[in-house]
Amino acid sequence: MLGMSEIKWIKITTDIFDDEKICLIDALPDPDAILVIWFKILTLAGKHNSSGLLMMTDKVHYTDEMLATIFRRPLNTVRMALGVFEQFGMVEIIDGVITLPNWEKHQNIDGMEKIKEQTRNRVAKYRKKQKNLALGNVTGNVTGNVTVTHGNALEEDKDKNKNRLDKDKNKKRITTTNSSGSEENILELFQSEFRRLLSGFEIEEINHLLNENDVDLVKEALKTAINSGKPNIKYIGGILRNWQMNNVTTVEQVRQSEKKNKDKKEEQEAKDEWGY
Repeated sequence: MLGMSEIKWIKITTDIFDDEKICLIDALPDPDAILVIWFKILTLAGKHNSSGLLMMTDKVHYTDEMLATIFRRPLNTVRMALGVFEQFGMVEIIDGVITLPNWEKHQNIDGMEKIKEQTRNRVAKYRKKQKNLALGNVTGNVTGNVTVTHGNALEEDKDKNKNRLDKDKNKKRITTTNSSGSEENILELFQSEFRRLLSGFEIEEINHLLNENDVDLVKEALKTAINSGKPNIKYIGGILRNWQMNNVTTVEQVRQSEKKNKDKKEEQEAKDEWGY
């Protein structure tokens, strides 16, 4: 989401120049210029901290012309570099918006995951303690009497009910009714379109997308990604974020936006052909 605060550093591994893509770039003409632009893109993404989207504001995304100006590099060089990055999967350009699909590689995700794991352990420890209190199984050096109340047992019941409701909610999100009136499993739809089984990470990401977006919009983003030859969860997430930034919240609005972009492209092609 946009609106996050600027970050002061990004993560670069010490073996970055051993990376296969960097080695391939190093073999291209003018590799230094390409690599400088890459690091400038990384720092710009960190400056705005928009989950890897190169956005100047909520409504304005960086174009290649804008990047050429702020990077103080020739426009043709910037366009050539962006073409290389897109070819190597280092950037994705969705409806003109430049995105970094592997942005989390350049953030301190390990530290964030460690904090999440510590939090999960604390919660699990607390719940175990509460369960022991409810069962009257408290042992150890305790001064004074421990009074077990119904409150502890009620809290445990609340947790169980909440987990049950969450599971039901997830099931409802994953299973929907299609246009013909029959039930449709979204995960099975993704697997069918991807032509393979989904990983645990992908299933978790799909659940997240369904939490944040209308199910029909998620299905439309899947369709767009497949038609673009990019069956990738991160690419689908990028499509949905782009629609969200442009206040596109329904499939009908997606259709209108696509028609508008198509008309604009045809108009530009006509101008280029006829020179007016």
